[in-house]
Amino acid sequence: MDTVGLADAEHPGVNMMRILCVAAIGLLSFFNASSQALTFFNPSSKADDCRNRTTGDICAAGSPWAAFTQFRVALRSEEHSGTTTMTMHSADDFSIDIEDAPATHGRIIVLAGRAMLMKDAQHETGYEIDALDAPVLMHQLVITLLDQAFPKGPSSVSGTIPISVVQKTRAIRIATQSADGAIQAPWTLTGTAQRAESRISYDLQLAFTADSSETKIGFTGFWEKAPLATPLDDRMSLAGWMVHWLTPMTSTSEQGTILDYGAKPAAQQWADVGALRKYIADEPARRAKRRKPADAANPGRPEHFTFEAFQVDGHQVRTLLGKKALEYRPGSDVMVEEMRDATFAKTLALDYGFSLSTTVYREPKLTGFGLSLDKEGSDCFSWEWFKHDSGDIFSKMVGRGKLRVSVAGDSKVQELVAVEFLDDIPLQCEDRRSGLTYEAVVKTGSTFRVKP
Repeated sequence: MDTVGLADAEHPGVNMMRILCVAAIGLLSFFNASSQALTFFNPSSKADDCRNRTTGDICAAGSPWAAFTQFRVALRSEEHSGTTTMTMHSADDFSIDIEDAPATHGRIIVLAGRAMLMKDAQHETGYEIDALDAPVLMHQLVITLLDQAFPKGPSSVSGTIPISVVQKTRAIRIATQSADGAIQAPWTLTGTAQRAESRISYDLQLAFTADSSETKIGFTGFWEKAPLATPLDDRMSLAGWMVHWLTPMTSTSEQGTILDYGAKPAAQQWADVGALRKYIADEPARRAKRRKPADAANPGRPEHFTFEAFQVDGHQVRTLLGKKALEYRPGSDVMVEEMRDATFAKTLALDYGFSLSTTVYREPKLTGFGLSLDKEGSDCFSWEWFKHDSGDIFSKMVGRGKLRVSVAGDSKVQELVAVEFLDDIPLQCEDRRSGLTYEAVVKTGSTFRVKP
């Protein structure tokens, strides 16, 4: 299997929550999901309609069950048990309280969709993202089960209602940016759900076949949608908290580029949540100051780039913002920001507030790279990965579309120089705060050249 887009699926000494997750879903492997940052509950909401289709895998994309303020999941099986409670504080802030055993309590907070704060949460150093992925996948699985039992959403639950679902052909798919899993068909779901005001309590039993033997897992807990979410206190001290950035991560070797979405330790320290929140909000301005033209003294020959710009609202209404055919010179118009260790972010401003970026590495062989779309004034996230196909052709990892790629270097070191779009390729950027998705459909024949 090609190493591009894959990260290690097996780590020694995995934490308890990951074990719980594996016990529940039977399959846990890491992958690149080309979507917005931390779209935990609707992993494919803009990519497909897996919730409403009648064939293919089932997911919870767009489910009304994902709109909660607090959601508790207690897992019980023959081998494992544990409880996690997820609380939504805003569109971009949430927390997870973890009880792996009696008298143990850990907490994870995701702030502004960018930073992960951990305190007393079991984890393996270097794989902190696992501590987040496991409970998120578990909650996503239960959301999917409730959605299958009550497809009209929580409003359809009144009093006490028995649950009986038999699925003979369709698997359940769950995913975050860094992990995915599946319950293979056939599977059955039984249990009850009971409403008390804004809270719905549930008792579920999922039965399926794993490793040629029948497996049964129980879930109990509650789903609640309060009128108002409780915001995080910006005065909360960060003393004793570990802070990690949630970000795409790559590493290179002779075998190629390994891509993952992970948690990177923060080098800085902040006094409280408010100080960290301000640091995150100021990041776009800091990055803009660090950018310089690729080669102002050598603008290079004119290149052409054509695209259509769209805005998609929460009801999937798609509005054309405009069409643009640009002529630019890579040396003067492409802006370069040095990131770390001879790694450079290279950005071309388009129009309608859009810009296109890629991160350039010097590596033994270019086997994959990412493109990202940004929208001025929006804290949206985009990450589209392209992997080597054959010759100088690269294919979009999620979705369809091919590029012709030019590199510079020799047999020992290569770096990305230009990409030519061989198909019309949509690039998306979703803003969870506003509920808007921005899309640029790059037209066939366009060239994104980052070096004269």
